[in-house]
Amino acid sequence: MANLDPEVEAREGFLTFLKSQRGALHHIADTSDDNFVLAVSIVSRAGLPQAEVAKKIGVSQSTISRWSKGVNLPSNSIIRKALFSELIKAFDEYVLKMTNPDARVDEPEPPLAHGARHMRRNARAPV
Repeated sequence: MANLDPEVEAREGFLTFLKSQRGALHHIADTSDDNFVLAVSIVSRAGLPQAEVAKKIGVSQSTISRWSKGVNLPSNSIIRKALFSELIKAFDEYVLKMTNPDARVDEPEPPLAHGARHMRRNARAPV
């Protein structure tokens, strides 16, 4: 019997996806000699300008540029941070698509909606 809660279905589906990718992610995170290929992959898969990728993972735009050219290579800690960031983004997109198939993934949430959700989450029940 299918679960009717779209959020639960989204989580279960995403966990299945992650399990299917576990071998690839483990290999990428533990391989230091393929850092050049990985650096280029991180930048290109993000689908963002180099400056935006740099901001998201906490490095300068010139660092991203040097990685893309093979001048420097990212450290393993930066690689793990980028992979984690990519997984979080993928999860958010997956949940959004499962709970609202018509929503555009690249649309940011309106600030008021975020604030209202935050207030509901932190509100205490009357005593």
